[in-house]
Amino acid sequence: MNLNLKKEDLPYIAILIIFSIAIVAYYINFNVNLGIFCSDVYIYLLNALYFTGENLRATSTISLSPVISYLTAVLFDLGLKSEIAILIVTGVFAVIGNLGFFLLLKTRFNNILSLLGSIIFITFSLNLLWLANGSIDIPAVGLTCWMMYFLILALNKNSKYFILTFITFIIAFFIRPTVILIVPVAILYYLSKKDFINNLFNKNRFLKLKNYIFSYEFLFIVIGILLGIAIAFFILRKVTIMGNNLTFLSQATDAIAGSKGSSIDNAYNTNPFFYLENFPNFLSSSKTLFLDKKPFLANPTLIAYGFILVLLSGVILFLSKSYNILKNHKKALITIIALSLITIFTFTQFSSFITIILTFLILLISDFFLKKYGIDKTGLNITFISWILVYLIFFSYMDIKVDRYIITALPALTYFIISSISLIQDKFPKKEKLFKNSYYVIILFFIVSSFAFTFTIGETNQFREPEEMAKFLMDYDPDYKDKFISVYNMRPFLWYFQKDVGAIYSNNASQIDKSNSTYYISNIKQNNLTNYTEIKNIGNLYLYEKINY
Repeated sequence: MNLNLKKEDLPYIAILIIFSIAIVAYYINFNVNLGIFCSDVYIYLLNALYFTGENLRATSTISLSPVISYLTAVLFDLGLKSEIAILIVTGVFAVIGNLGFFLLLKTRFNNILSLLGSIIFITFSLNLLWLANGSIDIPAVGLTCWMMYFLILALNKNSKYFILTFITFIIAFFIRPTVILIVPVAILYYLSKKDFINNLFNKNRFLKLKNYIFSYEFLFIVIGILLGIAIAFFILRKVTIMGNNLTFLSQATDAIAGSKGSSIDNAYNTNPFFYLENFPNFLSSSKTLFLDKKPFLANPTLIAYGFILVLLSGVILFLSKSYNILKNHKKALITIIALSLITIFTFTQFSSFITIILTFLILLISDFFLKKYGIDKTGLNITFISWILVYLIFFSYMDIKVDRYIITALPALTYFIISSISLIQDKFPKKEKLFKNSYYVIILFFIVSSFAFTFTIGETNQFREPEEMAKFLMDYDPDYKDKFISVYNMRPFLWYFQKDVGAIYSNNASQIDKSNSTYYISNIKQNNLTNYTEIKNIGNLYLYEKINY
């Protein structure tokens, strides 16, 4: 099976890969200097350490992103035992994902528009903020693009691609479990290509079903499912042997059941419009703030509003075209509007799972009408709308909101930006050459600006402080591994000390004073300790040594 590439595609792919490698390398270097600002990365590093045979309290977390952790462990075994290993792993996935997204766009657009879309996607502020920094969102969404690409090829070119569809899905799922939300998107596209509604009421539907079961397509779907199950079994067997629970499964179950998250989480936010309100910042922002060590994009640029203007123009052009056709079919138009209103009113009234099901039923019915009246015969518009909605609904419903979660919807958003540009270009058929030349200029602009995004992040040493404090203590006391050390936050110090440490909250001075720890690292200056004395201060961190036993 090839990737359905042609000779004329290769220069565009070469440009994309060269740029992707360059930008990833640049951001790996930047993130090494900035430090780890997402504490989840320490979990993946400790899990990677466990895969090499050293368990530092990773038993209960080993099921979290085992693919990323295992690949990081491979680099550990090759001698690169530092946090740069996970930056490289997530960076490589970003490069692979960018290529997958280009190919996904190529199923609808020409080379130049697909390249433009890929460059725009990479250079969104939200993507650049989380690029090659050890977090798992970009690797997961990159493989999701490959999965959808293989699905489109399977349904339009060769059913053998179903095998790769299921394999990439399983790998992506074990990078980030929320990838499972792409399943209803894939099902919707599949049903749209099979003209599900018409076939549902076809009197020969059972004969068609019988013929389908004995078709090559069904055979390759079964093979893909079996291979996916085999890969999943292998991974689950490994992590269950190493751990005692499947944390990600319990989290997913809670979310589907309607759990919105704990109010004690520092990302707790009950605003259902959080992602919509911050939407311009995700596209292009001029400032990155760190509040309570969490990054926030601020001050959207004119580029962000330019994207929004392009999107609105595309929506207006598409709706105008659709209305001119559907106005003669009022029953279809009324049905779509009525069902849409029902879904809007049920939002937050039930679990996000119920809202998603209702939304997809509406989209399936809408797809039927759009195809019936010749508005959209590919099914891609409805598919990419569903891609945005499934993640927007799910994460908006949750009361734990982090901007990087919505990265999963950005490929579909980019699709509509490029679709809007294409619709605008179609309005000026005599200006095709002018449009094409302008695309090259825009691509060059975004390539240059992507390297400048780091200047939106002010100089800060706060994310280097845990490593610097650990290095100081290791130099101060060469026998530190034989001493009991307690800390305010275990994640970074388990990694930097690579030994077990205790955990005591910094605001519990009495417990600190009563502990048997030789050293305690606090993120609050302690003024009332009688059994400890401060021996080092680095930024917001304070090191205390026990003096009275």
